[in-house]
Amino acid sequence: LPAVALHVIDTGPGMDAETREKIFRPYFTTKAGGTGLGLPTTRRIVEGHHGRIDVHSEPGRGSTFRLVLPRGLPATAGAPTLAVMEGR
Repeated sequence: LPAVALHVIDTGPGMDAETREKIFRPYFTTKAGGTGLGLPTTRRIVEGHHGRIDVHSEPGRGSTFRLVLPRGLPATAGAPTLAVMEGR
């Protein structure tokens, strides 16, 4: 199936392997005042739409998150709605 990919890239401090393994666990956070729910919620939404989210990160070099969503596939019943606008 054709897919749409979104890359989110930052030039922050990056993450080591141990941190990368934990970032999709609910309530895990490295930020003061963070809830640790953002990435687990994002993954649940993406997977609810038959997509995937991957991360590549190196300490001192930043992180890249890649979200891949199939085009034209109906959402799973009860999954949160995600609208993808093309050509805008």
